[in-house]
Amino acid sequence: FKNGLGAPPTHYFYNNDAALVEAALAYNRLGKNVYHGCAVYKTSQSRKGENAAAVKSLWVDLDVGSNKTYKTPRDAVAALEKFRRTVGLEQPHYVSSGFGIHAYFPFTVPVDTTSWSKLAAIFASCLDVAGVAHDGSRTHDIASILRVPGTNNYKNGTPRSVKLLAAGTAEAPDQILKKLK
Repeated sequence: FKNGLGAPPTHYFYNNDAALVEAALAYNRLGKNVYHGCAVYKTSQSRKGENAAAVKSLWVDLDVGSNKTYKTPRDAVAALEKFRRTVGLEQPHYVSSGFGIHAYFPFTVPVDTTSWSKLAAIFASCLDVAGVAHDGSRTHDIASILRVPGTNNYKNGTPRSVKLLAAGTAEAPDQILKKLK
C-alpha cells in the first residue's frame, strides 16, 4: 500500500517466489505494508477474482485482540488446531500477521478456480459449524491478499513482525474435500 491502508493497494506481479520475496523485503524497508495475492493470475492486468488462474492452498484469517473472539494468538491457533485435528487435516502454515493469525492449508497440486471456490466454500462452512471465528471475507475470496512473512505490519504505528510460526504439510485437495465432507 503506497499511500497507507486507507488507499487502494498498488499491485505488482512477479514470475517467481524469489522475485516476490525480494520486492516484498524492499518495500518493507521503505515502511510499506506488504501483502501477497494468494492466487496465481492469468495476466498482470488485474488482481480480481475473474483473472485468477489457479490456487495452491486454502487460507484463513483469525483476528486477535481484546475486543475480538480470540484474545491472544495462542487462543486463535488453539481454536483452529481443535478444528483441524477433529477433521483430520494436515497442519497448516501458521503466520503471525502482527495483530492476528493467518493459516494456509497447502495443496500438493494447484487447482483451478472453480474447484477452489467450491472447496473454499465448504471449508468456510465447516469452520462456521465448528465455531472457528474467521474472517469469512478472506476464507473464500480467491482474490485475497495476506501479509508476507519477513515483513512488518505497520497498521497501528508501531511495526509488528509478520512471522512464519510453523511450516505446514501439503495435502491433496481431493483428500481435504473428503475430510471436510
